[in-house]
Amino acid sequence: MRLTTALLFAALLGTAAPAMAEKLGIDRIYDNPALSGPTVMGLKVAPDGSRVTFLRGSAQDQYRMDLWEYNRKDGALKLLVSAASLEPHGEQLDAAERARRERERTAMYSGILDYHWAPDGKAILFPLNGKLYLYRLGVPAAKAVQQLPIGAGFALDPKISPKGRYVSFIREQNLWVYDLQRGTLRELTNDDGSIHDGEAEFVAQEELDRHTGYWWAPDDSAIAFERYNDAPVPVAERFDIYADHTEVVKQRYPYAGDPNVIWQLGLISPEGGAPRFIDVPAQAEYLARVNWLPDAKALTYQWLARDQKRLDLVKVNAATLAQTTLLSETSKTWVDVNNDLRFLKDKPEFIWGSRRSGWNMLYLYSDDGRLLHPISTGAWHIDSVLGVDEKKGLVYVSSNRDFVPDREIYALKLDGSTADAPIRISRRAGTHVASFAPDGSFYVDTFNSPEQPP
Repeated sequence: MRLTTALLFAALLGTAAPAMAEKLGIDRIYDNPALSGPTVMGLKVAPDGSRVTFLRGSAQDQYRMDLWEYNRKDGALKLLVSAASLEPHGEQLDAAERARRERERTAMYSGILDYHWAPDGKAILFPLNGKLYLYRLGVPAAKAVQQLPIGAGFALDPKISPKGRYVSFIREQNLWVYDLQRGTLRELTNDDGSIHDGEAEFVAQEELDRHTGYWWAPDDSAIAFERYNDAPVPVAERFDIYADHTEVVKQRYPYAGDPNVIWQLGLISPEGGAPRFIDVPAQAEYLARVNWLPDAKALTYQWLARDQKRLDLVKVNAATLAQTTLLSETSKTWVDVNNDLRFLKDKPEFIWGSRRSGWNMLYLYSDDGRLLHPISTGAWHIDSVLGVDEKKGLVYVSSNRDFVPDREIYALKLDGSTADAPIRISRRAGTHVASFAPDGSFYVDTFNSPEQPP
């Protein structure tokens, strides 16, 4: 099951630490190339599992990221796209993108910071300096990169639709789609001022770890999106401090007790038309998560109360907008929001993460909200769900079960038979960060420990 990643990452990093005899000064510590080797992040496995793609700092600037691939068949590393080749004079970010990078903690980087595989594995979508590009595999290098004709303005949060027909993005507070088959561009919403469509508000990004405001249906039939009005939020001043000057920036910032944004959750067709809005409860102060079910006939949203002591998972019929509350998590202190929800494709069931026992554990539910059984139990903590292999009936998780400072990779059986005895997959003690193939059949592991740099 394991991918032999030691050789992969030795090749990725390429440079070793200097010899012990070398004297290091302050200038060299911060100069290029980095002593720890090039920065590597954003690992993803291609839909067909044939290759692993990642972002890597360039030799000239360790913080300017380029797009690379590792071919699993022949072990070859290949630079797919150099950011400098497309934007040799650097980037000019708009205010929305600068704020987005700050909240994602990527403000120190430039170049290609995000990308998405097409579902057929034949192309990769990536943004750069507000423009959108497709890298097409199997095409001569001179023609592989195509800039999409999406017009002027800075494009944010681009995605490829699950079936691969559309590219979507946010521009000037509105949701847009580009039809790859027809070559046509459509603005799905048309709002301005204090109204934002398809964006995540400040609190969602900064406090709830939600950095998008729209979600594609698995069959491309619709997009669920957040519309929010930030007019009720007071304006605060903050200071951006630079080497030679300071700028005063005004932004809407809800201090404790201040009003939050007013949000709605709507559905809209990628072919256009009027959106349909879901009737959300009055006590739903925050929109925490949105997930579609695999058949695209329904979606769920999680709402959080203002005091964060209640979180509800609500199922919505996509045709009628009829709602059913599947479960409600409550706490005397607060309820944690996580990304553990997984809807199974082969069964009408879903995986749910909860700290109701005092430890973050996983539970298996039917899609009508009935608890079937715990997947994990005991006095140990699951950090996150990494992947699901439905054929083998396994869910893979990250945990420090064996040693608190570590992060290891474990497998749990969906039938609950290993609930208090998870199967440890990672072998070396340390911190493991895994990127799983879409079907959960293998993973790529980045590893570090006190004796081993990343």
